[in-house]
Amino acid sequence: MKDSVERMLSALGEATWDEPEADKKNRHLLVRHDVDFSGGMTEAYQWMTDGLLAMRSVYDLLV
Repeated sequence: MKDSVERMLSALGEATWDEPEADKKNRHLLVRHDVDFSGGMTEAYQWMTDGLLAMRSVYDLLV
């Protein structure tokens, strides 16, 4: 399901996994997105909101 999760999160930024080839049930996933805070927090808030909604979709996929 790794490919499906990466596709669901691709609009948020670069996704990296801890030990991507390890055989284990729990994984850490980091999604990175650079934000320029000089223009305010609007972009960052939108990214966080989009990220939470995407993570909810990932959760629904995995349960």
